Amino acid sequence: MLRGFFINAAILISFVSISNLIFYKIGLSPRSPLKYRLLHGLICGLLGMVLIEFGVPIPPSGVMSFRNIAIIWAALYSGPVSAVSAGVMIAGYRLIRLALNWSSLTALLGTTLVVVASCLIARLRLRLWKRGLIAVLFHLIVNTIIFSGVITDGRTLRTLLSFYWIGTALVAWLVYLYAERLETTSRQFRIFKEESARDHLTGLNNLREYELFLAAAAEEARANREPISLLYIDIDFFKSINDRFGHPAGDDVLKEIAGIMKRICRRVDFISRNGGEEFTILLVNCPAFSALEVAERIRRTVAQHPFETADGELLTVTLSIGVATYPDHVADPDQLAERADEALYAAKRGGRNRVVCAKRLSP
Repeated sequence: MLRGFFINAAILISFVSISNLIFYKIGLSPRSPLKYRLLHGLICGLLGMVLIEFGVPIPPSGVMSFRNIAIIWAALYSGPVSAVSAGVMIAGYRLIRLALNWSSLTALLGTTLVVVASCLIARLRLRLWKRGLIAVLFHLIVNTIIFSGVITDGRTLRTLLSFYWIGTALVAWLVYLYAERLETTSRQFRIFKEESARDHLTGLNNLREYELFLAAAAEEARANREPISLLYIDIDFFKSINDRFGHPAGDDVLKEIAGIMKRICRRVDFISRNGGEEFTILLVNCPAFSALEVAERIRRTVAQHPFETADGELLTVTLSIGVATYPDHVADPDQLAERADEALYAAKRGGRNRVVCAKRLSP
């Protein structure tokens, strides 16, 4: 019997580990994309089917299965869609595997009740372990009622229920501890990954992410022959702001300009701070005339924006912007950065506070 408990615990932990390997980068919740919730339901359904095959023998003639723990896991971590998917798979497999009889029908009823209850319990505004505890208790109560109606021998029933309650509670608690440990580690990984890709001051993408995204976007634009534009942006005389008003005032300017860019650009556009007062914006599927309109709107909005120091003094801040577009200004999107940088320096040489576009390629 102990061997059976150990095997079932190992199976549950193995499936939890596999699920974590699949979802650790994105995390799971009832609000995850449908395809991920369905996939998690499939994993939980397969888990329940395996647990049916490895039921724990209980003397004198009973068998204990932990299949409903898979349904509870699906409901708590990815919601009703996963729980229903897993429940249908588990119930269908048990009917096919053990044929249609009174025992399988009562088991089907128990599984259905656990699915419905787990979906409702998962919606409660309680901590996860409390919702899990309520769901497991409901599962135990339902199956106790079913066993009491099927097993007529009192001694056999007491023995079965004793092992069933203790075994289910121990296995469920073990799986919960392990799953939460993995989820905590995965959550920390996602947080660290997000932070490593962000500029800590403005919340924009950092230089590393810009370089990765530019390379990927250039490859896609080259393959699809789609226009892609790059804006190189520099704050004019930013050093003088820091020198005169202090770095906190300069930081506030950087954050406000970042906010202006995010409000003007589309969600698909990639905005980054590459260091100091330098920014870049990658405009995907954007022709040259549209990129110039975006650049001019950013320049004009910043020039008209009232930047205020902590002492209440108003600052006038301007931008110089260089624009380059593939395929208008470069034959290869890998050359965008070089041409946008040249256009930026042309804007600075021309007196700053202006947008300069790279020269068009000769026909």
